[in-house]
Amino acid sequence: MSSQFDKTKQSLSQYQKTIAESNLFASITKSLSPASDGITTIRCLALGSPIESINARYQLALLVELAKNVSASHISVYDPVFTPEDIDLFKDIFENVDTLEEFKTNSTTTLYFLPHAPLDLTETIFKTHEPMFVLANDIVSHTDRLTKAKLLETYPVLATMVHIANKSEQVDDGFKVVKKK
Repeated sequence: MSSQFDKTKQSLSQYQKTIAESNLFASITKSLSPASDGITTIRCLALGSPIESINARYQLALLVELAKNVSASHISVYDPVFTPEDIDLFKDIFENVDTLEEFKTNSTTTLYFLPHAPLDLTETIFKTHEPMFVLANDIVSHTDRLTKAKLLETYPVLATMVHIANKSEQVDDGFKVVKKK
């Protein structure tokens, strides 16, 4: 193994500690708590190369902590940018891991972790796998650069989700909009 592999392994344990102690992780685990016993697989897509990217290392640290928290017995990771050293790293970290692009599992027992997923991949995951559990970018803020019409035309599933999320966030604050007669 290269010195970069060793450095990555060493920094990963520090990042795991940072993640495990963070408010974000506490919030994630609280959200997943009711379902954590039922999640047997984590499918991670668009992680990036942990050997080459500090951001990907932090995301990998989060993946490791998630796997511990939900007691997932199988981890599946895929990103076309993975290097052979990345693959070796995953095999070193996880007992039962695959790094294949193709993936078949029960979507009711799989947590889809999409840390850097582009909109087209996220749309495909929702259409193809109909996941019950997803940890990904905030769909509302991730799609705000598109008009509602363009979002609906290009990503109809995400557009529906954004619409539902926006409706559920509306709070009656007593303010009434004055309309022109």
